[in-house]
Amino acid sequence: MNIFKGTAMLKGTMKLSALVLSLSMMTSGCALAEWAKTVGQPQQAENKGVDMSKLSPEERAKLEAEIKEDQARLAAEKQAMLEMSLTHEIGEQNLQFKPILAKLYADNKYDLMWKDKAAEKQFLREYAAMVASGISKRSAQSLVNLHNAEKTGGLTYDVLLSDAFLDYLYYSKNVNQQAQRWLYATNNVSGFVNGLSNHNRLYRETVQSLPSMISASGISEMGKKLALNAQRLRVIPDFENGIFVNIPSYQLKYYRDGKAILESRVIVGKNERRTPVMYSRLSNVVVNPPWNAPTRLINEDILPKLKRDPGYAAAHNYSILDSKGNTIDPYSINWSSIGDRFPYRIRQAAGDSALVL
Repeated sequence: MNIFKGTAMLKGTMKLSALVLSLSMMTSGCALAEWAKTVGQPQQAENKGVDMSKLSPEERAKLEAEIKEDQARLAAEKQAMLEMSLTHEIGEQNLQFKPILAKLYADNKYDLMWKDKAAEKQFLREYAAMVASGISKRSAQSLVNLHNAEKTGGLTYDVLLSDAFLDYLYYSKNVNQQAQRWLYATNNVSGFVNGLSNHNRLYRETVQSLPSMISASGISEMGKKLALNAQRLRVIPDFENGIFVNIPSYQLKYYRDGKAILESRVIVGKNERRTPVMYSRLSNVVVNPPWNAPTRLINEDILPKLKRDPGYAAAHNYSILDSKGNTIDPYSINWSSIGDRFPYRIRQAAGDSALVL
């Protein structure tokens, strides 16, 4: 059997697609979007004229491959038509998520989606705080485009706002889990924005303070630092009870029922060995525990001091241990033979002098 006979009508569909594409600029955006939704449907009907059971395995595999290729081509044409339709409605715009927006607004018949001004204001405050942190030049340009389009408003501003929102979702690493829920629940933008906003009290207070640090010349240096720290606070949930370590200020605070009842100085990593930002649950607390020095700290900080004076170990309650846990006398070590990598572990005994280098 000649399998090309079974696919002849599929090729006809492609010619029709090309014809409609050539006439696209004479058609309205909505009409283009409606046509794009029908692309691929004739192909499914024509496939019924092919009796797959009468084909050999090789013929069936070849036909299926051709059908799959045509379907991919038709899907690409459909997407191109949707994007052309969106451009017809709003003109050429620098969109980060044009493929998604083209389908979204076509499905919504190009109706405005940002009708809740309170949700819009809340989102723009959060997005501006993200941009002010300086983490993305592309997001900064999106905010500029939004500002320029705000004067005219309408569909163009609405699409740019949705594009910025998808950018914010992507930044928040929620696009895979959250974007679809928002795209197909367009009447609940306010609820979604509220759910997306971080509920850390310190984050909210920091974001709310940023407008006071913006002038005609731009955001101040302190404002930039606060904006960056606001994004760091996103990883920390709000809490009423727990321990909060402020790394830059070398301070620890213990909160109970929202009130700080204990403050203490802490030791944090150097700029080249920064203490990681993290959030975790504590099951127990050990006061003045023994401390196992990290390898990098041993090689860079402790080892040079031990080479100069082996008595430094006893003076700071350090024990030098081999791989089996045996204690090594620092005076028995040939320090001149030790390179930049110390072959032993170092542990500091428990006590109020722990972590003192």
